[in-house]
Amino acid sequence: MKRLVYLLLIFFTSCAPGINFNNPFEPSPGLFLHYLWLQKDKTPPEVNYTTPYNYETNYSRNRSILIVYDEPILSESVKENTLQVFHATTQVPGKLEVNRNTLKFIPTEYYAANSLHTVKLQKSVKDLAGNVQPVFKEDVFYFTTGNDIDTEPPILKTSTPLNASTDTFILKQGDTVIETEISSYGSVVQIQLPKPGVGFQPVVGFQPNTTYALLITTGIKDLSGNALASEQTISFTTTDTSDRTPPVIETVIPADGSTNVSNNTLITVNFSEAIDVNTLNTSSFYIEEIFEDGSIKKVPGAVSGEGRSLIFRVNESFRTSTKHQITLMGTIKDLSGNAMGTNKTYNFTTGRLVTYTVGGTVSGLSGTLILQNNGGDELTLTSDGSLTFTTGVSSYYSVTAKTQPTGQTCTVSNGNGTASANVSNISVSCVTSAFPISGNLSGMGSGKNIVLQLNSGSDLTLNSNGSFTFGTNINYNNSYAVTVKTNPSTQTCTILNATGTATANVSNITVSCNPYMESKTWYVDNKDGTIYDKSTGLIWLKCSQGQTWNENTNSCDGTAVKYRYCDVNNNSCNSDASGNPPYTLNGTGTSEAYTQCNNLNSNPPAGFAGRTNWRVPSVTELETLLDLSGQNYSSTGALNNGNLFPNTIAGFYWSSTTYAPNTTSALLVGFVTGYVHSVSKTFDGYVRCVSGP
Repeated sequence: MKRLVYLLLIFFTSCAPGINFNNPFEPSPGLFLHYLWLQKDKTPPEVNYTTPYNYETNYSRNRSILIVYDEPILSESVKENTLQVFHATTQVPGKLEVNRNTLKFIPTEYYAANSLHTVKLQKSVKDLAGNVQPVFKEDVFYFTTGNDIDTEPPILKTSTPLNASTDTFILKQGDTVIETEISSYGSVVQIQLPKPGVGFQPVVGFQPNTTYALLITTGIKDLSGNALASEQTISFTTTDTSDRTPPVIETVIPADGSTNVSNNTLITVNFSEAIDVNTLNTSSFYIEEIFEDGSIKKVPGAVSGEGRSLIFRVNESFRTSTKHQITLMGTIKDLSGNAMGTNKTYNFTTGRLVTYTVGGTVSGLSGTLILQNNGGDELTLTSDGSLTFTTGVSSYYSVTAKTQPTGQTCTVSNGNGTASANVSNISVSCVTSAFPISGNLSGMGSGKNIVLQLNSGSDLTLNSNGSFTFGTNINYNNSYAVTVKTNPSTQTCTILNATGTATANVSNITVSCNPYMESKTWYVDNKDGTIYDKSTGLIWLKCSQGQTWNENTNSCDGTAVKYRYCDVNNNSCNSDASGNPPYTLNGTGTSEAYTQCNNLNSNPPAGFAGRTNWRVPSVTELETLLDLSGQNYSSTGALNNGNLFPNTIAGFYWSSTTYAPNTTSALLVGFVTGYVHSVSKTFDGYVRCVSGP
């Protein structure tokens, strides 16, 4: 009894499992038959099938894209731009993989939800013989995503033969593993024994009246990367007879001679038995337009096989009021290798173009919204109510929001589908954007708390420094005002950027509790030798007196000099503690520290940095330069020392504030300890001048 070669056809509910297949057509040393086969091949590869199909809707946001060719392709001919996916004008990142006759695009980021995407496929792919399409152009097809992320594992749907009438497929006879060849086609995986003569192998087939088992492991994955949930086994027993009956066409939809056929009809051919997908391509199953002058034109589309059925899905739509011919070549075979033998043709005529309106309702709109259908037809809306696109559709529709109204977000529901009647259930819901109000708190002492208030209504209690966010959001274009409702004990806190109008997320609210402040938030380097304090409006000299600002390096050169509060030549300032005349200051004497700052107002003539109100700062103003948050008394307390205030001296700086209990003394601020001291006005101290506000 001659042994037969059976084939197993397996269907999965998820799209095209991503299986790594060894290419049986890859050349091997000394394989002369393979070399001869390559020499005869002059036909470039054609696309048989795509997942998703053109204008498919509700495609999962994490699912790969599969292009199935009618023959194995050369992996070296696939470049980065061979297949590209776009959402509007933004390219979707991903990577390409080649397995035998399939090209797979794996997205590395989720597709945008509920959106039309464009796939561009270059016709530069070569087969193993180096054949390529003569015109280097691109095919374009579209799909629309839903909002789901596919996490469901693939499920075995059916098989031929059926189980026990009774990443990897393992065929066994008892404990013996049998060598197989594997090919895939969409959601179909086909397993067969080696073909007779391939690689100089003898004819191999199943033994009669023998039980075999096919083990399907969890190494198989769907296009979203989900693995089969559990291993599965299919067992079957051969008979002692050979299948020599060719497949027979049982029905064709539309039936031969049909008229007024819809221009987006799926062409379906049902056979008496399962078909070998390796014999299925755009040359063995195709459709042509037949014109009145006798000329013909092939209709672009995709071919797929599912068990006993073959399906032709037109790329766009059939031409209306036109005769078409379906051709199935006799080379189509069943799983036992029996060819159909005779070519079959069937005819149908399309009717006039039937289009349907696409519409629905919009609610909550308070601005201008622009919707788009199928990436082109635009509809501008400015108020609630019904909506209808001007251009009707004959099949697919995909409605998306092209331009959102200012300050609102509109969501489209029921936006994708295939129209078989007027569409009226599209729902667009618009909500006003609301923005969080947030910022940063610094300088508050340990163990303390502060209560902030937003718009005199929403309170927020903070017990530590750092970022904060109010629990109430502010609607677009509404005003906000943040205030200190309750200060921390013994501290006073001020707020920068406390008010404004919400047009986006607000994150620049700065709350600083004196004396703890952060220069990176409060200070601006004017790059002219001065520093601007945003919290007080003061302009500080970058350098201490005696130093020179270097314009090229924005640094302070030289050594700071100490000065007395009073001019050394003023006799009123020369008293000492040993009985000399008492110190008096009647306002008529000159102050050496004062003179240092006053000279800046006329030198250069327009005043230093263009300002003419330089002076010695008050003790309160000088204290704002202290940074006590780190309690680091061994270094200078000037904020951002070495950057904003380079070469600041770790010593005492004069203030213009007289010590109230003893007017012969004035107050100095120490940049070592951060303490304020009262000393005689004849004391030597450093000077940093201030201007403003």
